[in-house]
Amino acid sequence: MNLRRFSGIICLFFLTLCLVTSCADDMRVEESDSVELEISQQEYEETSGFESFDYSINRYAVYQSAQTTAAPDIFSTAMAENPIDEQERIDMSALAPTTTEEMSRFRDNYLSIWKNELAFSLENLRNYLSEEELELLNASHAAWERSLESNQVFDLTLIESRGVQLGSWYPISVKIYLTNQTKERVFHIKYMTYLVETQVADRVPEKEQLWNVFHELN
Repeated sequence: MNLRRFSGIICLFFLTLCLVTSCADDMRVEESDSVELEISQQEYEETSGFESFDYSINRYAVYQSAQTTAAPDIFSTAMAENPIDEQERIDMSALAPTTTEEMSRFRDNYLSIWKNELAFSLENLRNYLSEEELELLNASHAAWERSLESNQVFDLTLIESRGVQLGSWYPISVKIYLTNQTKERVFHIKYMTYLVETQVADRVPEKEQLWNVFHELN
């Protein structure tokens, strides 16, 4: 082997060694940065008292407070376990409506129940409102009612104009939709009542709170 060829092999060996060493150093730097980021996030959560919310949980609260996931969500629990839904499950099992006429009457009944609950919840909230706040509530609720009605007009117009065939179940599905919208409004109003009763300096005594009170079912 001549000297020139031997020198080339030596140079190639040292070049490869340098490249391998450089890559290993980069990997150690990236790993170190990753560890530092993980530690930084952990330190942030520990020092700030903040933990990411588990959004897979079905929460009813409109606005989240600065609570951790370890804190019990008493509002969501109360709404999820509300007596109207519980009674509906009992009635559905007992009555077992099978025809569209029977189901239509069943849905009409619970739509009426949730409308009564909404009126009841609004009155409870009004107990705490100033004159200005009362005007704003009345205006916002009237706008909600108009929006619900206009949505129905648009949906029906589009369905009829395009010849959409939804069959005999369509009127029942409308009642279910209206019931769900009304229920969401009830929870919203009850949540605002919950805030003014429990999340203020001058809290309302627990036995006098109205946010978790439901109208008696007839």
